[in-house]
Amino acid sequence: MDVGIVELKAYRMQRNSVFPQRVSRLRRLAARWLPPALREAVPAARDNEYEGSYASWGEAARLCAGYDEPSILEKTRAALLKVKQGEAAYERDSVLFERIEYSYPLLAHLLYIASKHDGYLRVLDFGGSLGSSYFQNRGRLSHLRELKWGVVEQPAHVAVGKRDFEDDSLRFFDSVPACLAALQPQLILLSSVLQYLERPLDWLRTATQWRLPYIIIDRAPLVRGDRPSRLTIQTVPPTIYTARYPCWILNEQALLDCLRPAYRVGDSFDAHHGTTIRLPDAVATYRGFLLERV
Repeated sequence: MDVGIVELKAYRMQRNSVFPQRVSRLRRLAARWLPPALREAVPAARDNEYEGSYASWGEAARLCAGYDEPSILEKTRAALLKVKQGEAAYERDSVLFERIEYSYPLLAHLLYIASKHDGYLRVLDFGGSLGSSYFQNRGRLSHLRELKWGVVEQPAHVAVGKRDFEDDSLRFFDSVPACLAALQPQLILLSSVLQYLERPLDWLRTATQWRLPYIIIDRAPLVRGDRPSRLTIQTVPPTIYTARYPCWILNEQALLDCLRPAYRVGDSFDAHHGTTIRLPDAVATYRGFLLERV
């Protein structure tokens, strides 16, 4: 099993947070139109809490529990089956939505990469659950000459994915080398996953050795300037399920530096517009990047 798959256990099924659709709209409107003092009166789009600054992953992990419950995988499976069968539009973190909430920068970059390769798109989706991002975007990618989407996940997810969701476009793998060999992907998609790896910057340095033309990072909580990376504990609201995770809030420049000189930033964008994580001495925002191999 390759680097990172075991670490995926520590972020299992959280993938940033669940955003109730009604409240999410309120927060987006507040971020766009209200002055800062009034934004706080709008209900938070997420109720996750981030606490502490831990010296090691082991120290934080000893205080966490709940991320590997089999019931979470089954809940996600049931929700995505409804999406697959056309009974729901969109699933995120096992929650169903009436309409798809696209990440338009992500979608634009996927289409950009496909256009650079004559309409062929092959994705290595690391930590992609049961294909949530695939099902989110497939309707806007179905016109491509070829769409191959490989999810790299833990063995339990791979088994369910192969049994219930795999088709001509979507496949599941329990290691990065297996996906690389089978699909020859053009890009790695890292959507709300780096913060839940024990050594995310080391993982990225390893990823540069695979020499893929593109890396897309989406929904990474980052601080800017001279604020250091911080290892926190994230508590999921009990209305979703009971769980606590070690979670990195990385320094943006440190993240980008570990990818140089192999990759340059082709684009950067805000993810989850208006959503922030308030730390004692800093504010983290969710960011994304298109990285192109030099």
